[in-house]
This record gives sequence, structure tokens and C-alpha cells, in this order.
Amino acid sequence: MPAGLYEFERYRAEIATGMQRPLRVVLSFQDGGFFGGDRLEKFVEFQWRQSAHFFVGASFTENVVELPSGNFTSHLASLRTDIAFNSRWSWSNLVQYDNTAEALAVNSRLRYMPEAGNEMTLVLNHGADVDPMNRLTSTQNDLNLKVSYTFRY
Repeated sequence: MPAGLYEFERYRAEIATGMQRPLRVVLSFQDGGFFGGDRLEKFVEFQWRQSAHFFVGASFTENVVELPSGNFTSHLASLRTDIAFNSRWSWSNLVQYDNTAEALAVNSRLRYMPEAGNEMTLVLNHGADVDPMNRLTSTQNDLNLKVSYTFRY
């Protein structure tokens, strides 16, 4: 992609069921310019909120990109879960696969919030490349502990 100033217009149409419903569906299409070419994005998402304590969502995005330097199609598939064990403990997970990079990524967060302003989060990030035989090769492993405490005076 040559360096330069790019301006483009995009048009989007989206239809979705209400967020207050236990089952939610989102469909969207977006079309328009993209760095001197065109991009058509198609998106679909299914969400299920079983209760205030459990959520699962799956989404799929396809981008058909036409550029002066060449054309390509990318796919991004995602699966997300959120579990609230109680008002203090929660666990969120996101798994994504990107066919362009042939990569799988996992993000998992366990959060403890004993009171407002204080929290501890354990975060695991894992990345892997997918070879033509569908075998995974780890490329990234991170484990972080984040602690925040509000001093009140």
C-alpha cells in the first residue's frame, strides 16, 4: 500500500434484534472505498444471554477487498463467552481465527473485584499459527496479573 492521503466513503446497512432479548442476531453489510480500491464487508453475529450470569456469542466477518495492487478475501471468526459467577468474580474468553494471517488467538480474563475501585485481573493471551495440515504452532504466550487499588483519604 503506497504511502499517501486516502479519502473514501462507506455505506452500511444493519439489522439487529433487540439487546434486551435472550437471543440476538446482527446482520450488516458495508461497502465503499478502501485505500484506493473497494471493500465489501459482510458480518453476522449470534448472541445468547442465558441470564445476567452467562453470555455466549459467535460472529463471522468476510471482507472482499479489491485494490490496484491485487485482490483478496479475509475471514474472521470469533467466539466469546462471559461468565459472572457473582458480583465479584467474572471470567471472559475470546477465541478468534483469521484466515489471512492463518492465526488463532485466545484471550482469557479472570477478574476479581472485591469493591468498587479495587480489582485484580489475571489475563492469558495465546497466539498460534495454523499450518496447511491444520496444526497449531504457538507464537505468543502471555500471562499477566493486573492489580488496581484506590487509595481513599
